[in-house]
Amino acid sequence: MKSSHTEFDKEALMKNRLLAWLLILTLLIPLSAMSPVPTFAVGPVSLYVNAEGGDDSNDGSTPDAALATLQAAIDKAHGDYASVPVSIYLTQGAYPVSTMIHHSSLTIEAYQTTEGLYDAVALYPDYETMLAKPFQLPTTHWIFAAVSPTPAFGLTLNHLTMTADDPTTPDIEAGTSLTAVYVYDADGSGSHLTTESCTIDHVTFGIYQSYSDRLTVNILNSTLEAL
Repeated sequence: MKSSHTEFDKEALMKNRLLAWLLILTLLIPLSAMSPVPTFAVGPVSLYVNAEGGDDSNDGSTPDAALATLQAAIDKAHGDYASVPVSIYLTQGAYPVSTMIHHSSLTIEAYQTTEGLYDAVALYPDYETMLAKPFQLPTTHWIFAAVSPTPAFGLTLNHLTMTADDPTTPDIEAGTSLTAVYVYDADGSGSHLTTESCTIDHVTFGIYQSYSDRLTVNILNSTLEAL
């Protein structure tokens, strides 16, 4: 009888241990499933912006999950994707923006449809939340200010219209002191700006460049109409 009790006790102990491990696994699996898995971008990233149907709470990774503002997309590029090339695609509409650019490889362009046509996209200064202007900038307002204390910035603008005209207040551009793109490279780090198939109008300066020992500016198939 003593032997059978001993075997029974061992069997019961093994069952209890097995149940204990099953209970631990049952508790751990839901916790691991709920824990966010960190993601790291290792290649080029595309972000989509839709002024009418987007939402800045989206991640912007697809047209169906588009952001609503260009500023939100630029913030993501500088924050989540600072170390990889980023392309921001804008669907048809007018976008207010006045922002600093310090990304090493950022492209902002109009969305291209499956037919190969580009959406009509206009950028104008964000007159309501204008930041303090860069100290070298001679105009009161601007759309982009690309600056490089370090490291070098790389900015490409493609198939965009940049203008002083605020569509919500059509007369605001009258007498407006505006620079479309201000570029500044203080330490000769090799920054570059490219505009391709862009229209810049109703501005004081289209592109204002300073401290440019190693700053490259390429203007391709673009038109400029200054005040």
